[in-house]
Amino acid sequence: RAMAMESRAYNNVPPPFPATANTDIAPDTGVMLERMPPPPGPPVDPPPPGSALVDEVDKRILVVLRDGRKILGILRSFDQFSNMVLVDACERVIVGDTFGDVPLGSYIVRGENLVLLGAVDEAESEAGPPGLRRLSADEIRVAEMAEKQSNSLKRTMLARFDFLDDLS
Repeated sequence: RAMAMESRAYNNVPPPFPATANTDIAPDTGVMLERMPPPPGPPVDPPPPGSALVDEVDKRILVVLRDGRKILGILRSFDQFSNMVLVDACERVIVGDTFGDVPLGSYIVRGENLVLLGAVDEAESEAGPPGLRRLSADEIRVAEMAEKQSNSLKRTMLARFDFLDDLS
């Protein structure tokens, strides 16, 4: 702080505001930086890296992967990279107003593919999302394939009419 004040004094430029005990002046820009007061209470240390999932071990969790898949399973173990092992895992597939669980068994999730993770209540997990009707694993896979074919057909049809954009 003293150096910032000296450099301004050396250039014969007065500081734009007086520095106080709760402020500093950035030496490179001369901008006032206000210090935040410490939070009340004793200081809290952050948890050690890789220990945030300890409370979720042996609990049923929902994992959303980078490709959009949703995996339900019991978290058995994990490492510092958030790679995890799920047992009794199933993929929850949602198509329109229906859903189904496709059993996967034991499943390893690589941490870099993890987008979202959360604990799931066992009763709610079995009941499924509210407002959706449960289908068997085979029925939901058939519905998923039909939806993919329908979306592919829609994209093809839209691509055929893209010449209309050039006319306007």
